[in-house]
Amino acid sequence: PFLHGVSHLAWAAALPAPPASAKLATSYVQPGPYAVNSTSELVAESVSVNVFTPDSAKKGAPIFLFTPGFQCKSSQYDGLMKHVASHGFVAASYDVNGITGKDT
Repeated sequence: PFLHGVSHLAWAAALPAPPASAKLATSYVQPGPYAVNSTSELVAESVSVNVFTPDSAKKGAPIFLFTPGFQCKSSQYDGLMKHVASHGFVAASYDVNGITGKDT
């Protein structure tokens, strides 16, 4: 329910084909063809969301929502989130203050 305030997740739809010059990865092991943009938003008093979007994202992009493990901060997984977004996904992770060590 708190994700409705994240503007980057509200517009999900299909990505355009990668540029002709982009070398497509044959698997998800290698970085994908898309450049990645990132932003962080406080969506509730104690919840912050990090969103990573492929540079050419349009409505309908698939969404990858990630929850970090026990007492881990989502920022510890920024590399993973950027990697997922480089393959055309809108990747989002979140922290709940007080649980991940960011007490208010």
